[in-house]
This record gives sequence, structure tokens and C-alpha cells, in this order.
Amino acid sequence: MIKLLIAEDEEIEVQSLIKKIDWEETGLELVGIANNANEAIPLVKKYEPHILITDIEMPGMSGIDLVSEIKLYQPDIKIIFYTGHADFKYAKAGIQFHIDEYITKPVEKAYLNKVLKRLACSSAIEKQKKLEEKVFKQQIIESKPILRDRFLKDWAIGLYNNDSIILSRLNFLEINKSNPYKFKTIKV
Repeated sequence: MIKLLIAEDEEIEVQSLIKKIDWEETGLELVGIANNANEAIPLVKKYEPHILITDIEMPGMSGIDLVSEIKLYQPDIKIIFYTGHADFKYAKAGIQFHIDEYITKPVEKAYLNKVLKRLACSSAIEKQKKLEEKVFKQQIIESKPILRDRFLKDWAIGLYNNDSIILSRLNFLEINKSNPYKFKTIKV
């Protein structure tokens, strides 16, 4: 499930968004609603949403400040600026923080769902890539003892004679260069 968080200070806008979103079609799950940016920050940290819909002008901290804050620790989050202002300075700020969409109020249901579906799909692909990278890294860690043994045997019989390749393999396999038969301990 792709997680969505809404940061909007006008309750009527929040309810309008919730009614317009086709939850099943977009594959989204609403994980939180914040009435302002200060409330949104702990919710983003807690739920790690994939998509954030945020108003720009809210009491206290603006949506622009919110995005600049959360991008520090969750750089891949998809951002939609949802605002009643079609002002160039807001669009410029959106470009600066690499927001994914700038929607002015009120939004058509079809357009909102099209945007959300696109961002949800993009988030799902990124989520799958991260999972595959994690699995791949774990497989490499688990394979290192076998790779070390194979490399040392091949090196001992003379299959490796290029110093830069040897050093590269020694580094990758975490083999002590001064004593190649003494290995670093790897925590798994």
C-alpha cells in the first residue's frame, strides 16, 4: 500500500480531498491528516508516507518550509502543493524543492486521481527497487566467504596478475592486504 499524508488547515478542503480520491483505484492509504506543518512533521517521521499533499499557506510554518524540512530526512517523498494561490513565487519554491505537482483549489476529481495514480505508481516502483537493492546487498554479504575463497585460490594459482584488479578484489572482499589469509570479521 502506498501511504498518503495530508497537511491542510481548512477542514472543508481536507474533507473535499478525501471524498474526491478514488482510494481503491489509486492504491493509496491515508495515514494521517495534519492541520498545519508543525503537526505534519512528526506524522511524516512516524508513518513515512510516500506522498504528501500540503497546502502552502498554513498557520505557523508554511508548506514550503514543511517540504524543506522533510526533504532532509525523506528525500524520496512525493510532494503535491495544494493551494488556492496561483502565484509564481510558490511555483518557483516548488521547483526548488522538486515537488511533483502543483494543484490549485478547487481540483477536479479526475485530475486529482490521475496525478495520485501516477505518483503512487512511481512510489511503488521506487519501493520495489529499494527492496531489491536490500536483498541484493544481503546476498553479496552472504556470498563474500565463498567469493573470498574462490579469489584466493585463483590468485594463488596465478589467474590474477594485474595489481589494480587484485587490490580492487582485496578491498571488495575485505581481505587484509598485508596478510591476505587473515580476514576482517563481518557482522551479518
